[in-house]
Amino acid sequence: MAQRTGMNAERVVAAALDELDDAGLDALTMRRVAARLGVQLNTVYWHASGKPALLDLMADTLLSGCVRTPLPPAWPDRLRVLAGRLHDALLSRRDGARLLDPVRPAGPRARALSDALAGAAAAAGLDRDAAAAAARLVTYAVIGIAREHGPGRTSDDDDRLAFALDVLVDGIAARVPATAARRADDDLARRLRPPPAATRRPRADGRPDPLSRRATEG
Repeated sequence: MAQRTGMNAERVVAAALDELDDAGLDALTMRRVAARLGVQLNTVYWHASGKPALLDLMADTLLSGCVRTPLPPAWPDRLRVLAGRLHDALLSRRDGARLLDPVRPAGPRARALSDALAGAAAAAGLDRDAAAAAARLVTYAVIGIAREHGPGRTSDDDDRLAFALDVLVDGIAARVPATAARRADDDLARRLRPPPAATRRPRADGRPDPLSRRATEG
């Protein structure tokens, strides 16, 4: 049936997100999505077994680009960037914040974002379980802030997000043992440090690199 109608999951989800913008989450139904597409109801069910499955697909589509690279190497900046992208994604659609279930990330993009947030917390020095818990707390905070958002985005929305992330970053840092924090800082410093002059590649014309020569002469 999917081949006969020319439908695919991407078109169904796109129509569902447009319907979400027009009608809101409470009024969204499989039947309304089918009507928007001009197809039979069972065509929509072919791609989503029911409204919960459709909402999962919509939420995952909403998170496209949240973990795109590059990301800052320092864990506080990385966490803030990921959280900011999540915030922007949730505000990009009406009732977008109500789509995401942070307890049960169902799609690949949701799991990738959760893993990326946990990775930032782990880079601070938290163990695996604590990093996963920190990722959930960041997600809860961003969703809560996005849900408070009214019509017309204002600077207050960004200020609330920045304050919440400052508190969360400080809290994560406070939970990290001093030795783990030093290891994380040392590891970051090693990765950001430029290579020594001796490892520079030779010039294409075979002449010695003047930077390397100055380094050895100094």
